[in-house]
Amino acid sequence: HKLEKQLAQSNFKGNEALNHTQDLDTMELYSRAKGQEKEILSLREQIAVSCMKELQLLNEKCKLEREFSELRMAIDDKQNEAITSASNDLARRKGYLEENLKLAHDLKVSLVSRRYQHFISTTDIILVNQFL
Repeated sequence: HKLEKQLAQSNFKGNEALNHTQDLDTMELYSRAKGQEKEILSLREQIAVSCMKELQLLNEKCKLEREFSELRMAIDDKQNEAITSASNDLARRKGYLEENLKLAHDLKVSLVSRRYQHFISTTDIILVNQFL
């Protein structure tokens, strides 16, 4: 009877030790699972923060691209205005040159005509004087 009692106690102690070991393993697994859950939550928060930063950067990029496009259009407009102004200035100067050429030609014709008239008058005077 004593042997049975000892055997039962040793079985109980063995079961208790086994249960204690299983409890430690379970606690360790639970602790690891909690740690991994915390890590997952931390990573999710980091992903959310990164996504927000990415959205902010994309918005800033779109804003800068829009401003760049507006600046490019303004530069194109200014270049077109400068080209139009230069073209008008060239046309005006061409008109002045054409007018000057016409006036120079008219002056030349007038001078030649005067010289011819002067030559004719002088020749007439000489001829009249010789016949008188």
